[in-house]
Amino acid sequence: MSRTRISRYTTTIKLGSAAILAVSGTGAPLALAQKSPSLEEVVVTASKMGASSVQDLANIVTVLGADELESRGAFEFTDFAGSVPGLQFQDLGPGDKEFIIRGVNSSGPSTVGFYFDEAVITGSNSQDGGGRNPDIKLIDIERIEVLNGPQGTQYGANSMSGLIRYVPAKPNFDGFSGEIAVDFSDTKEGSDNQVYSGVVNIPLMDDVLAARAVAWRVDNSGWIDQSRAIGGPYEDVNDEETNGGRLMLRYTPDDRLSIDLSYLRQETTAGGSSRYTPKGVTSFGSADAGFPPITASSHFENTDITRSPWDDEMDLFSLTASYRLDSGLLTATANQFNRDIHFNFDSSPILFFFGVPIPGITSQPQSRDLFSGEIRFASTLDGPFQFLVGAFMQREDTDFAVNVVSVNENGLAEPFMPGPDNNALGPNGGTTFFGRYVKGDLEQNAFFGEISYDISNDLELTLGARYFDSTLESTEGTLHDFGSAAALGPFSNKDDEDKVTGKISLSYRPSDALNVYGTVSQGFRVGGLNQADISFTENVPGSYGADELINYELGVKSRFAGGRLSLQAAVYQIVWEDMQVQSLDVQSGIPFITNAGESEINGLEFNANATLTNALELQFGLTLVDAELTEDQPFVDEGEDRGFVGDSIPNIPDVQGFAALTYTTALSMGELELRGDVTYRGDADTRFDTASEFNRELDAYSLVNLRASLTLSNDLELTLYGKNITDERAEFDAIASVQDPLAVVGSRPRTLGIAIRKNF
Repeated sequence: MSRTRISRYTTTIKLGSAAILAVSGTGAPLALAQKSPSLEEVVVTASKMGASSVQDLANIVTVLGADELESRGAFEFTDFAGSVPGLQFQDLGPGDKEFIIRGVNSSGPSTVGFYFDEAVITGSNSQDGGGRNPDIKLIDIERIEVLNGPQGTQYGANSMSGLIRYVPAKPNFDGFSGEIAVDFSDTKEGSDNQVYSGVVNIPLMDDVLAARAVAWRVDNSGWIDQSRAIGGPYEDVNDEETNGGRLMLRYTPDDRLSIDLSYLRQETTAGGSSRYTPKGVTSFGSADAGFPPITASSHFENTDITRSPWDDEMDLFSLTASYRLDSGLLTATANQFNRDIHFNFDSSPILFFFGVPIPGITSQPQSRDLFSGEIRFASTLDGPFQFLVGAFMQREDTDFAVNVVSVNENGLAEPFMPGPDNNALGPNGGTTFFGRYVKGDLEQNAFFGEISYDISNDLELTLGARYFDSTLESTEGTLHDFGSAAALGPFSNKDDEDKVTGKISLSYRPSDALNVYGTVSQGFRVGGLNQADISFTENVPGSYGADELINYELGVKSRFAGGRLSLQAAVYQIVWEDMQVQSLDVQSGIPFITNAGESEINGLEFNANATLTNALELQFGLTLVDAELTEDQPFVDEGEDRGFVGDSIPNIPDVQGFAALTYTTALSMGELELRGDVTYRGDADTRFDTASEFNRELDAYSLVNLRASLTLSNDLELTLYGKNITDERAEFDAIASVQDPLAVVGSRPRTLGIAIRKNF
């Protein structure tokens, strides 16, 4: 271990110890106004042991309720992600985000579980670490729950570093009610944006049957211009149009049984890529093709030759029933999530790399049908002993195609027609360069359980375990080989995994206001299959193995000053073995997944909520992370970038912070709320090897938002707001490789707007 690494780890532990001393009350108390009201108790249901107070759980938990989301003006994931301790993300545009918790970032399947209520909707793009998580708009969401650290006992393989769960508002029997809302804004470098939404709640039978309907439309302008695209130039290409809705029914024939049925649909169309070439950077190009390299002359200039529209459609059907017995709660759920994506990107760079002076585009139509079902029982026994037991199943079918074709006079894809008669590289020409397909089938089954035992009035022990087996099969083939236009395959590929993961935690609660805990938990991620049958690749393995981690965590949760101040703090160490990483076949430029050696992540997470006075509330969060390799990545091919001992895990900043101040006061006409918040993210690199020509150092940034809301006595709310008011050009992510020249994805420029909401 290097001296630098020891120093950074020691600093993390010292800061973590100081935070824990402060939270446990041994440090100096924070002075608060004596007459200020206390904070409300926050309840989370992601713990399947039953609804629990955040204060009682043995891990760091962030809950964002409906009022908090409304106060922030949060419509999508990026509107709240920066405020959650330990949560980062990589962003390639609408519907294409990878979630990262506690620095556990790599290629392969997702390391963060993503649920909409009881339904698994976790992203599936293994090439970028489980990206393409669905961007469901945050309309009529009751709360968002983020659980840090492995949740493998209750949630399985794709929650090895944490869990994000959206919980929608359910139908209620309180009476006919609803709301309508409109939001108009303007983005610098772009144009106007609009958001329209409506909610209606209708009791159909008193205390027996109720319905709730939600609808939304989002029109966001783009701000990125394509300067040299065929048929162009084009302005504001990364515009987005989203239409969605949700219909729910709740049936409660008696006090014991509750049945929820829901359907969600959302459609998103993006006009073009969210990537841009940084100002002053020279693009790819080929003089022979008539597209010599150019230098980006503005801050938001996309230098692609082709256009890259994106279409995303999703449907989610859910049925959940719960029956309350004298001894506990029995829950059964079945969910069907279907998603169809049509993704496009410029393939001219890789064609030029192979010496083909013809622009091209890769069109990737893909579909995913995912069924998840679970039955579980959580006890509510008298006495010191409680338990949870359950079974889970997941069935997933995927169709993925890669079609490389020429482009028309508008820079869009020509039809894909495989075969020698339509070979773009043949003597007679054509529209098709290459085409292949992969059909996948995933089966997962699991049994899980937890027990908790009150050793004494102050001390609780929790033990958990989960057994699961997973089978992944694929059929893949080439419909149009590069050059020859031959059809190859089909070929079969298969991988099996089974594993037992566990958890143990000990909580010391001498009072309702203090919880000191220690947790050891395991996370696990199944392996997967590579595209090893492509004719022009040499060193691509057929599959990659599972990886796993162990999380050691010590934390404290406390409430002070009569409940007006709540704090959470934790220090943790994660030992991650056989981590899945992306490598590159140098011969072909085709990426694939392999297993590296080992990495270690040491971190501190801290957040606080304080009611300073009757009118003033403060929120604060801090994350410190030191995430590095402790073993060299294995050698695969000459010329590839490798990671070595001491290299930092890509895209993980050492420091992340958030602060918000909210002032509320009563006026003669209603209630005024003023809010300001700032999100800070430290710098990070996009590659293990920082000397690589493909590495991009992402500079540190701060994003500042301001809002002023006036709620009138007739339940009409008027809001003025500014997002990114300093017009910071924050870089969220960057891509650079042989087939993807340097491009970054960043924050939306300064956006000013007005919102109107009416409740009835």
